[in-house]
Amino acid sequence: MMKDAERLNKLINSILEISSLEQKKVSHDFRIHNAEVLVKNILTDIYDRLKIPEDAIKLTGGADCSVFADEKAIGIVFDNLIDNAIKYSSSQIDITIDIDCSNNRFTAKVKDNGIGINPDEQKKIFKKFYRVYGDQIPNVKGTGLGLYWVKEILKHHKGKISVASE
Repeated sequence: MMKDAERLNKLINSILEISSLEQKKVSHDFRIHNAEVLVKNILTDIYDRLKIPEDAIKLTGGADCSVFADEKAIGIVFDNLIDNAIKYSSSQIDITIDIDCSNNRFTAKVKDNGIGINPDEQKKIFKKFYRVYGDQIPNVKGTGLGLYWVKEILKHHKGKISVASE
């Protein structure tokens, strides 16, 4: 009962934060961060919270540049992307995050060994409440808000997100 109450509380808070983002009522705590240090700090938190081994996620590349970002919001982005990678993996978790700073842009590419996304679904997954259904999709709990939230956070950071899947 306590786990369900905690899950519902998290869901309600997520919906309220998304609503604030949509209404531009959110006040981000933008600060200058070293991109690579920021990502490493976020990953450390994710390892502890999701109780996954550190070798399940490989960080490659380098990003010794400054970014103007809200650490909590970018943490939500990585949390959602990694959570989805875990939920839709059909075997042992194998996630690679490749970071780079070039052309005055910080990029992070998250690659996993998941089941993949049909090309027809790829443009839709960032829409609010959109969920992919099918025979190969495991019974995954969710609201269809995670990737929409990621897109909205990145939009407020003057960034964008895309997907590629085989």
